[in-house]
Amino acid sequence: MTERNELNAIIQLLEDPDQEVYGVVSNKLVEYGTALVPSLLQVQYASTSDLMQERIDIIIHQIQLKDAIAQFKHWQSLRTPSIIDGLMIVSSIINVQFDKEATLQLFEQMRKSCWLELNHYLTSLEKITTLNSVLFNHLHFKGELDMTKEEQLFNIEFVLQFKKGNMLSMGALYMALAQVLDLPVKLIKVEDHYLLAYVDSQISFLDPEQKPIESIQFFINPLLGDIYSMEEIDAFLKTQEVNIEKDKFPFHTNESLLLHYTENMFQFYTYKEAYELADLMKAFLLGIKHP
Repeated sequence: MTERNELNAIIQLLEDPDQEVYGVVSNKLVEYGTALVPSLLQVQYASTSDLMQERIDIIIHQIQLKDAIAQFKHWQSLRTPSIIDGLMIVSSIINVQFDKEATLQLFEQMRKSCWLELNHYLTSLEKITTLNSVLFNHLHFKGELDMTKEEQLFNIEFVLQFKKGNMLSMGALYMALAQVLDLPVKLIKVEDHYLLAYVDSQISFLDPEQKPIESIQFFINPLLGDIYSMEEIDAFLKTQEVNIEKDKFPFHTNESLLLHYTENMFQFYTYKEAYELADLMKAFLLGIKHP
């Protein structure tokens, strides 16, 4: 029996009602890795068996989960891990037919559209104003305030394709874009709100080894692109009875942002009672935290 015929025979055993047989078969198929996913999708599409379709869905998720954990651990080991790469890894856990190449192409098109309008003679404020004009006026990106509305708003491929995201996905995408354009923008969360901060870093000439001193120049709304001064944010926080010193805002690093993103996906699926998907995100979080 050829390897292809053997594989097809194993896949057909997914219809066996015996749970013990299913357990052995599913473990065997997961070992094949992501190369098996196209074949499983073909069988799933052609099958009229609800049991077969459901089990194939579960196995594909398990394959992608295992692959995502390995990819994310490698991503964490990099000196400067890319946010967009991290977002694609996380999105691939849930989206069975996630298209990495199409996602990268959409991101590159967005980056190029913004880069063409920027130059070194612009001030920090002018650069962000220009960037926001391209994103929200020319490309027509828009944000959804309600984080509990649509699960696809966490999927970075969907966000780039349909130019729509929630507070977190829009903020993460904006920070990813800013980094590849060499703009020092960082995402922060204050209470239930996400803001982007343009952060100026200054190195002490007296002590070059000292950690750079970071100061926020202004804030950006990731949903609309509106720009706020420190005074405006201070006034808003006072209305929310939140007291944060202006040099104590909790900036996200690339890694902390992706962990926070994944935790929010887990909370979203739990809230929606989509427990199978919530379990996938929980397994991912546990997997990346252990050797």
